[in-house]
Amino acid sequence: MGGIELSKKPNSMNKIKNIALLTQLGFSMALPIVAGVYIGSRLDNYFNTAPLFLLVLLFIFSISSFVTLFKLSGVSKTKKRSDVNVNNDCSGGKDNCDGC
Repeated sequence: MGGIELSKKPNSMNKIKNIALLTQLGFSMALPIVAGVYIGSRLDNYFNTAPLFLLVLLFIFSISSFVTLFKLSGVSKTKKRSDVNVNNDCSGGKDNCDGC
């Protein structure tokens, strides 16, 4: 399937995988935004241009953050070749067979 799938099984390995996935999503959202604020404020101090670079880089890095989240969620993924039945084994029915 791809994308974000939180497991509903109660064993401890799945809990660790779920925590790792949520941590990755949090970092992929927070780090670009924090980097945009930091770099923008440093550039504003260097060039003495009040909030110009801060706002521009905050906007750009926020968009980057949401694009990364979109990619991690799997919404943008199309059907990969590995998802298609490569053996031409039509035992799964017509829907599972591609070109039988």
